[in-house]
Amino acid sequence: MSDADVTPDFTEDDRVIDALRRDTCPDCGNLGFDGGPRGGSGQNIFCSDCGSGFNVATPRYIIFAQRIGKRGSS
Repeated sequence: MSDADVTPDFTEDDRVIDALRRDTCPDCGNLGFDGGPRGGSGQNIFCSDCGSGFNVATPRYIIFAQRIGKRGSS
């Protein structure tokens, strides 16, 4: 990622959320996620290609995302 991709108005968190809203992995660009455990308003999702994991809130229009590590890693 270049510095031009993240500006004071468009942060790294915004970039991640924007990609996830388009069902695109912010790390590898793959389309598609596998669902993981859910609880409350959050659900874990994992990229079906690189395995990057995210905890997201509000299905289909993500308003919060948090990295949780890759699937299968300790």
